[in-house]
Amino acid sequence: GQLDADAAPSRLAALLAGATSAVRVEVFVVVGDGLVSRAVWPEGAEPAAPPAVLAGPGVADTARLLRVSQVARAAGVYHQGDMLGAITLEKARSDPVSAAEDKLLTDLASQAGLALRNVRLTAELRATIDALRASRRRLVRAQDDERQRIERNLHDGAQQQLVALSIGLAVLDAAADDPEQIRELAGQLRDGLRTAIDDLRALAR
Repeated sequence: GQLDADAAPSRLAALLAGATSAVRVEVFVVVGDGLVSRAVWPEGAEPAAPPAVLAGPGVADTARLLRVSQVARAAGVYHQGDMLGAITLEKARSDPVSAAEDKLLTDLASQAGLALRNVRLTAELRATIDALRASRRRLVRAQDDERQRIERNLHDGAQQQLVALSIGLAVLDAAADDPEQIRELAGQLRDGLRTAIDDLRALAR
């Protein structure tokens, strides 16, 4: 049958654990520049640090085995020459990994390439979607911040200037009988109006 990308790593880990009496099995997938844990057996266990780099020159469609210790192994998963992930196996201290179990691990890793390629593509797609969502949130926040900045500038700048001009016009009207004061106030109003126009042009840009 065909497993979906989410179920494949967990299924691989459970099968290997059941066949080897392992105390821990973990499946890693290459995402970006590093290995990311995608499934751990037993379920609920905390992910471990990824194994040492398993890729090597000339490795293609093979599972390179790393003997971590007598009771621990790691095998790289490759497909079409690309390293796609790794499978780690750990047994009890009193139960060393046998040659048959080494072969089982490498055989499983050599057949898991296509499944992990699909898992990797799914993980990369999700990472891209998450990055797009984060980018959209940043864009929305930036737009909101800019709208608020423009609102503040309109309120504290142009609006206050126009209110001041309105008051100035009322003072000018009250000084209709004083030509000298009218000339002085008219000059102040022209300066204020020029400043308000400049501020509005800057906001428009």
